[in-house]
Amino acid sequence: MSDRVCFVVLHYLDFDSTVNCVESIRSLQSFDDVQVVIVDNGSSNGTGKKLILKYQNISQIHVILNDENLGFARGNNIGYVFAKKKLCAEYICLSNNDILIHQKGFIDLLLYKERPRFDVLGPDIYIPSSEKHQNPQRLKGYSSQELESDIAKWKLIRAIYRGFPFRIVDLFYNRLLKILHTKPSIHKVDSVMRNIQLNGAFLIYGPHFIHNEDFAFDPRTFLYLEEDFLYHRCMRKGYVLLYDPCLKVIHNEHASTVMASKDVVARKISNLSYHIESANSLLKAFKESSMN
Repeated sequence: MSDRVCFVVLHYLDFDSTVNCVESIRSLQSFDDVQVVIVDNGSSNGTGKKLILKYQNISQIHVILNDENLGFARGNNIGYVFAKKKLCAEYICLSNNDILIHQKGFIDLLLYKERPRFDVLGPDIYIPSSEKHQNPQRLKGYSSQELESDIAKWKLIRAIYRGFPFRIVDLFYNRLLKILHTKPSIHKVDSVMRNIQLNGAFLIYGPHFIHNEDFAFDPRTFLYLEEDFLYHRCMRKGYVLLYDPCLKVIHNEHASTVMASKDVVARKISNLSYHIESANSLLKAFKESSMN
């Protein structure tokens, strides 16, 4: 029964995090017939090839090397398409490489026959370092007005980072964050919730979605707001988004992002720029499809 499940792990630079993620999946009950796809998203440090060597004798684990960093959405889409077309998976779990699954019965719980129907499912995602729970991410998706407001705020913060010494800016960093609209959940939500926005660090796509959709994420983003695109797409097409706290994963947040940029200021400016680009793409999508 469990051969219907495929895990897709998006790898970038951080070999140890990816191995820890994959090994946590391998330790699950009912793993024997589960497939794992590791997508190396154009890592420049040779870790993609290291992963091929590490798992070359395990037939259930497949490593795909992207020639370049395609970003979060398109990188995940590579693994999703492989799982759908080549492995004929009925359930596809897209996972950040900094995710750990310690819940040994995770696969059996996912396939529990009495589970409410879903098209995209999000588990309880817990960040130990901050003691936060990331699902549900939002109760409803962005409106155009909220997006326009946040774009203005992100542009302001980016301008401040570019124009003032880092030490001065960092003193006020937490205050700056408070003016941003989107915040992760802090306390665990213990009840099942439907048609809310789910966090993209770990998502499970069900048979109906996989049958109908060629891509997991809208390819117009490089980084950030992938979940926002997904929420509006699901609402527009009538797909069921489900948060189920019975399924649990651990998120050691931002490992690959930190490795990619040791310069704190440069990383924050880059992240703000990606936020702005993705938000503008979402605004354009609203106008094109009248999603809002």
